Amino acid sequence: MVAKKRFNPSVRNAKTFQKKKLKVGRTLRHDNATDTRVSVKKIGILEQLREGDEGTPAKEVETRHPQKGIDELVAQLGHYNENICRDAIHGVRLLFKNSPDQLRRHLRRIIPAIGSVIIRELKSTATRNQLKLLIEMICEVPEEVISSHFVLFCGFVLTGISDVRSSVRSLCFDILLLLLRKYVQLCRKNREIFDAFLQLMEGQRKPENRTKLLDSLSQFVTVFGDESNGNNKLWPERTLDISFENGEATIRSPCPLSLLPSPAYFHFPVLCPSTDGTTSDGTSPLLTRDGLLNCCKVLCPLLEAVIRAEKDADGAKFSSTMGRAHNVVSRLVDVSLRVFALQFDGTDEFRGQVVAMFEQLRRCPLTGASKRLAKKLNLLTKN
Repeated sequence: MVAKKRFNPSVRNAKTFQKKKLKVGRTLRHDNATDTRVSVKKIGILEQLREGDEGTPAKEVETRHPQKGIDELVAQLGHYNENICRDAIHGVRLLFKNSPDQLRRHLRRIIPAIGSVIIRELKSTATRNQLKLLIEMICEVPEEVISSHFVLFCGFVLTGISDVRSSVRSLCFDILLLLLRKYVQLCRKNREIFDAFLQLMEGQRKPENRTKLLDSLSQFVTVFGDESNGNNKLWPERTLDISFENGEATIRSPCPLSLLPSPAYFHFPVLCPSTDGTTSDGTSPLLTRDGLLNCCKVLCPLLEAVIRAEKDADGAKFSSTMGRAHNVVSRLVDVSLRVFALQFDGTDEFRGQVVAMFEQLRRCPLTGASKRLAKKLNLLTKN
């Protein structure tokens, strides 16, 4: 028989080189190694701070983003990750916050990159707020500087106001109202903005907020109903008709025309054909016969629907809505009377068409109860 070994507590029963079993994802703890993990929320990297941060508050310095170049920021504006895109938007704001001259130089690169972000669906509220702040900074650029980029910028905005996504549509509509407030002369000569706005108001994708809707209508009529041409140029724009009939050129101009008044001038006049997109003489589309008819055709039924929808509202809300509606109707009537004063063929027939469109507003019971609105509408029927 084999004798059993007696238990000796001083001798280990475990094997000398037994392999320790580990669970998946677990790592052995090295007691003799230095722990380099960081558990704080913010890290201030001194090498990436701006010059002159000695007098800046510590909180502002800690939350400042690392400085990046314009090339890297513009590239990250189109990134598919929204967090990276938001950081790039914030980086552009910080880069040009104290240097507006540099912003003017880089508009040709920033506006196309921002345009792609405008028509993109942004899920984060923080990203939308950062984008609005950046666009407000861009809209501080003078009108003569942004004029060469205005058509491209408006192209992105007008594409977004008819988008099927409500968030994109709301953001682009707010940007359009900002452009109408900041750049009146550029907007009032742009036929595309005029047509796109009326098309939006005629469809089902207009803003649901009635207060915002009435304020936008008032701003629209104010901008396009302004009769100031802004002729503060070296040479005012004039119309020149050139007819090639019977092999001879006939030039007709309402005033004497000299293409080079003085050879010492650096600026010189440019002959360009008139287009439907932008009026060369600065005339607003609303101050034309077809433009006013189209505007009244869209806005009069819309105003009537808004007024009827507020009939069950409380006193304060109803008074606010009626005040805004009266403001829009009053300005639209003033524009109509101004167009009536122009001498052209078929004035009486045109006047009858406009009065017929305003007649549905006059027949509305809530409109008739307002003496101010009734008095303003009666001006259209007076000769």
